[in-house]
Amino acid sequence: LLSKIDTNEISTYDLTRLHINLLLSGIHYYVTYNNWQPVDDYFKAISSLVKLDNFTPQEAMELSLFCNHFHKFSIAVEILHPFHENKSLSEDAYFILAKTSSLIRDKLDITTYHNYMQSAKEANHNRYCKWLDNSFQVQRDEYIKNDFCTECK
Repeated sequence: LLSKIDTNEISTYDLTRLHINLLLSGIHYYVTYNNWQPVDDYFKAISSLVKLDNFTPQEAMELSLFCNHFHKFSIAVEILHPFHENKSLSEDAYFILAKTSSLIRDKLDITTYHNYMQSAKEANHNRYCKWLDNSFQVQRDEYIKNDFCTECK
């Protein structure tokens, strides 16, 4: 469908967003029919498009929340990671990244995971401490537990 659109009439920015919207619609469609292979492919395509185009941190955060809704935590982290590296995320986005990464911490490089947690703490120390106080599962990581005990108590 996208190949049939006259790209001279539409900007690359708009074309990429149109492509993302088609993928999002496709995800909803295939989930309805319990056909997960296209869904997985569409999520990967979304992640690739975000890396290639000039997405804002807010757009990345919203797409990561969409991924989280469908339990695509690795894709959500992939989407937010470049914005984390650029230090361009909002407080909410840092916490979304930290909370999402805590769900897949065994699949992530441990230093990267700890950096995500540190960024959330730096974004809002009190919020970080309250979250860890209520989320004992996160404290299974000894580094995070020690940090909590040192910084929050």
